[in-house]
Amino acid sequence: MKIELNKEYLTRDGSRARVICVDMKHKTNKIVALIFRKYGEEIVLTYEIDGTTTYPDLKLVSEYSPSWDDVAVDTPVLVWGDEDGIRHRRYFSHYRRGIIYTFLDGKTSWSNTKTDRQSWKYGDIK
Repeated sequence: MKIELNKEYLTRDGSRARVICVDMKHKTNKIVALIFRKYGEEIVLTYEIDGTTTYPDLKLVSEYSPSWDDVAVDTPVLVWGDEDGIRHRRYFSHYRRGIIYTFLDGKTSWSNTKTDRQSWKYGDIK
């Protein structure tokens, strides 16, 4: 995959990545990205031209919209409420009218005795 400026990316752990340079003067790492962390902070990481790095949990991947209609109940998902929001690990309940629903408090369909669900605007399959 070719990493480009002005495109949205996620790291393998679900953090947002903002690419600020694709031609850094370095033998192997040409890409510089700011990785969004909790509380609005960003950290700087460098990547090889294909988006890989020596840190196994951090690989840039294109942000995509999964087909939520095909996601099975209880699938682990990452969800967040706004574009810069903190990612939450939850279990998928259902999808309706553009909204992702998950079970509350890390519960699954088996452990959730109530019909309580939480809605999210954004999400990704873990």
